[in-house]
Amino acid sequence: MRAVRPWPSGSQPTLSRAKTLLTGAAGFIGSHVAQALEAAGHEWSVSTCRRC
Repeated sequence: MRAVRPWPSGSQPTLSRAKTLLTGAAGFIGSHVAQALEAAGHEWSVSTCRRC
């Protein structure tokens, strides 16, 4: 099987602000992802189910 590159070699995608729905933000990993999104300047919303 051959690896597929999402963009041509030598070029990189540009990142812009993103609107993100973050599920499970009350957990360990989710809280760190939320902090990283905030630090990068992205907009994010949270959907968490603590009783599930």
